[in-house]
Parts: sequence; structure tokens; C-alpha cells
Amino acid sequence: NRTTSVSIWLLISLGILQVLSTFLRIPIASTLAFGGAGGIAFGFASKGIFENFFGGLMLLLSEPFVPGDMVHFEYGGAILEGRIERVGWYQTRLRGRDTRPTYIPNNVFLQNLVTNMDRITHRKFEHNLIIPFQDLNLVSSILSKIKAALKELPKVDLLSPFRVYLVGYGEWGFQISIVFYFAIKSFDEYLHLQQMALLAIGKVISENGSEIACPIYTVNLPEFSKLEVRGERSKK
Repeated sequence: NRTTSVSIWLLISLGILQVLSTFLRIPIASTLAFGGAGGIAFGFASKGIFENFFGGLMLLLSEPFVPGDMVHFEYGGAILEGRIERVGWYQTRLRGRDTRPTYIPNNVFLQNLVTNMDRITHRKFEHNLIIPFQDLNLVSSILSKIKAALKELPKVDLLSPFRVYLVGYGEWGFQISIVFYFAIKSFDEYLHLQQMALLAIGKVISENGSEIACPIYTVNLPEFSKLEVRGERSKK
């Protein structure tokens, strides 16, 4: 338990101060006062180091993440994501998806929002598609059958928002929005279930005699017989 560990170290530190006070015959209050004055001077000289050690203490006490957790946060305009390997007093080791280790000063986690991906409870499925305008009479049936097909998928949380609606008119057809949640944490499992959902949606659309609309461009070219290719003939 990290909290217990920190408490033990604090008690040990106080014990050492008591021993030094007894050995040097200096009251512990004076020892603490001397340590406090020295700490202030040292703090001004090494502000960054103190912030990182204080950050490490806060991480150990509050435990926003522990080794093994996958975290996601933004720092310096860059998105950092990886699995926590070690939380130290000064810095934390993060191993990215490319397996490269990154050593991050602890004060970074006190100044930025961190998302712990291992503590999520659901994965959100969100997809938009377009049905051609000529299939107006099929839209209502397609929507109801997509809902029924998605509800049959494993790990779908029907207590969370579940939406399959016609939301507007697009350039190429009717815009349909699909949003629901899987009660899972694993990203790999989510990819598998997402694939199942996309295939189920496509199957419903196909079985109802429609298709997913996509832009089609028509290019008018003159008759090839009227095309002339001009150029100088090479002389032999």
C-alpha cells in the first residue's frame, strides 16, 4: 500500500530527527527550525527538483495511476500515451505503444489532465453514414433493423445512451447517426466488437436493398474520334 509506505518513511524521518536531537542534545523543535530554514534556502536554489519530489509524493498518496495502467495526456502540445512502468519520487517511466520508454518529471502530472484508460468502464461506438436520397421509403425500416441488430451484439450496454437516428440531409443522401456503448475496457476487444457492429450495419443496409452513399463524379470528355494529337514527327 503506497499510503502506508509513505507514512512509514515519514515516521522513520521523524525518528531520525529525534535521535539526532538526543545525540546532539538539541531540542527537536530547534532541529526542525534549522531544517526548515535550510529547506527554504534549498527550495529557492532547486525549485524544479522540489516540485518533482512533491509531485512524486502526491502521486504516491492520491494514486491517479499505478504501474501497469495505460494513461493518456497532453504536454507541450504533444499527445503522450503509454503504459506506466514505474512511479518514482522524481520521475515516472512511461512506455509508449512503440515500446520506447519516456521519463517524465512528476510535476508534469500535477499541471496536466491525465486520463487513466484502465479505469474506464465503457467504450463508445460512434459512426455516421449516408443512405441515398432515392431510398427514402427504406430509411425507416433500415433504422429499426439496425437498432435490433446492434442490440444483439455482445457486451452492448442498453442502460447507456443508445441512439440510431436520421439526423439530417447531406450532400449525397440522408445522414444517419449511430451511438452506443460497449461495457468493456480492453481496446483490442473493442476493435473486435466494432468490426462486428460495422458488418451488422452493412448487412442490414444490403438486405434492405439499399447501399451506403458515396460521392460520384461524372467527367464529360469529347468523342475520342475528335481528339487530335499534334507534334513533330521524328525524322529518320
